[in-house]
Amino acid sequence: MYPLCAECARNALVKPGEVVDHVIEIKDGGDPWDPDNLQTLCKEHHQKKSGDEIRKRKKNKGFK
Repeated sequence: MYPLCAECARNALVKPGEVVDHVIEIKDGGDPWDPDNLQTLCKEHHQKKSGDEIRKRKKNKGFK
């Protein structure tokens, strides 16, 4: 597993990863065991990503 936060790295920042995150959440059909569906994030980016996904799921709840 990559030791740095993937989102920070995309923005040319160096910050240690603290949480292993599913790129596509299991609730959204992501494979929990596929290494390509895992990334390391810092706590800040993991909280933001999770919050965005929860809001998106709630917004689309009635349209599935």
